[in-house]
Amino acid sequence: MLEVCNLTKQYGAKFAIRDLTFSAAKNEIVGIVGHNGSGKSTTMNIITGFVTQTSGYVKVDGVDTFKSAKLARSKIGYLPENPALYYDFTVEEQLRFSAKLRKIENLDYSVEEACRKTDILGIRGRLIRNLSKGYKQRVGLAQAFIGNPPLIILDEPSNGLDPHQVSEMRDIIKDESKSHTIVLSSHILNEVELLCDHIVVLNKGTITADGKISYLKEKYMEPDLYDIRLKGLVDSKSTLELKNALEKIGYSISSIDHTLPSLESVFFKINSDNPSGNGNKNESRL
Repeated sequence: MLEVCNLTKQYGAKFAIRDLTFSAAKNEIVGIVGHNGSGKSTTMNIITGFVTQTSGYVKVDGVDTFKSAKLARSKIGYLPENPALYYDFTVEEQLRFSAKLRKIENLDYSVEEACRKTDILGIRGRLIRNLSKGYKQRVGLAQAFIGNPPLIILDEPSNGLDPHQVSEMRDIIKDESKSHTIVLSSHILNEVELLCDHIVVLNKGTITADGKISYLKEKYMEPDLYDIRLKGLVDSKSTLELKNALEKIGYSISSIDHTLPSLESVFFKINSDNPSGNGNKNESRL
């Protein structure tokens, strides 16, 4: 669906990216990750047609984005980090405007379908300026879905969202990957891990890793580190007995730790246990 080959962008003597080659298959979610200045934005801008490469090529559904730019762009839906929204428009006016710009056929159906996919049917009459950050991001995502393009490009889709909004955005993206190829960039590695099938890691404009997340985890795991999990209640005596038993058969134990839940799971547990927000003072400080 997406083919990137020897992609290079040069500004004078400086290379923003150099010889990038990777692909995204149909219905796959691919994450592009890297530090600031690694080349993520340049790569995304070339794929979407906002920047022209120095050399190499990008093909979307077999169409070269340079040689057949107009046709290639019709196959791409794009959510920038800060969606271009007109605050004096209603949600429906914004989406209809976007659909007209893209010369989408069956405009009414396309707008309604984009609203359904992003669960914003109930706010179509509201002004953009009165929406929360989460709903503005959904409107931006709906714009990307209009016309049902085969490739969706998402630049920091969870940026600025609270944990609940991030979870909702994640669900929408995963559901839409059943009918789209999705390429996203993000600095939130936890989200990348939860969303993506494989990742492309950029560093100083070059690819340092490219593959399935499971493969990369196995490749870079510490060879002598094991995770042993015990069911039921385990007291300190049982832990000591386990340590002694393992040492008897030749294993050297550096530590046995009690695993704590993630902050995200704690956050959702607190809110599910106290839907009215009436937790104790310590909980509310989270």
